[in-house]
This record gives sequence, structure tokens and C-alpha cells, in this order.
Amino acid sequence: MRIPDYRNVHGVKDLNHWITKTSRVEKVHEDAFEKELEDSIHKRKSEEKTKIKKRLKKNIRLSLTKVKN
Repeated sequence: MRIPDYRNVHGVKDLNHWITKTSRVEKVHEDAFEKELEDSIHKRKSEEKTKIKKRLKKNIRLSLTKVKN
């Protein structure tokens, strides 16, 4: 059995394993953040649409009551 010239070979391999794992974890966190951001933007847009619809209904009701009077 041959003893390698560089005795810390296993430590280097473990380090590389952790680097790839860290990058995968960062990618997952980034994807989750993007999805959360997308959901919040969608929520904000839908809230704006409902506000606009409510204002339009209110204006239509007001205009109808003015026409009736």
C-alpha cells in the first residue's frame, strides 16, 4: 500500500464536497427568494386590481344615482 505524498487528500475532498453543497443550498435559497418575491408582486398587483374595481363600482353607482335624480 502506497502512502500518498500529500497526506491531507481526504480533507481536500471533504472541502470540495462542502463547497458544492453550499452552492446548492445557496441556489435553493435564491430560488425560494425569487418565488417569494414573485408571489408578493402578484399579490400587490391583484390588490391594486381589486381597489380599481371597487372604485369603478362606486363611481358607477354614484353616476346612476345622479341620473335617477
